[in-house]
Amino acid sequence: HAGFDAAWSHDGGSLAFLSNKPGWRHLFIASPDTTQVRQVTRGEFEVCWCGWSPDDSQLAYVCNQADLQTRSLWLVDAEGKETRALVQGGLVTGGWFLRQANLEWSPDGGMSAFVHSGSRHMPELCLVDVHAPHRVQTLHTSLPQGAGGGSRVAWARA
Repeated sequence: HAGFDAAWSHDGGSLAFLSNKPGWRHLFIASPDTTQVRQVTRGEFEVCWCGWSPDDSQLAYVCNQADLQTRSLWLVDAEGKETRALVQGGLVTGGWFLRQANLEWSPDGGMSAFVHSGSRHMPELCLVDVHAPHRVQTLHTSLPQGAGGGSRVAWARA
């Protein structure tokens, strides 16, 4: 599928990509030099974006692993052995049909900035320390000043 993501490592030695070959869209890592391909994520969930850390030691990816109704931010080491949730709940938002993530690594690879939203809050620009998952700091929210009362959406019948 043309919308599936691919990301070169900074050193050019690996290519991370998404494929639905196993029946669900999952993360794979290929070595162009050896033509070896290994599947990194497995299970009944979809991965929709991936990107390497600045030092190529980690790969961030967005998936609905913990809850099929949300897309959360996860990390995996470059060997593809240790995965962990970095941010759960809500939706790590991105580009066209959520196939891309608005995620940017800090130059030292210790922090990630991303856009996060959910059913109970408007899109926010957030920071998370990759060494202290789930400690999310909101830098900016798209809720207009003075709107007050939170960002709840009330549905009304016509």
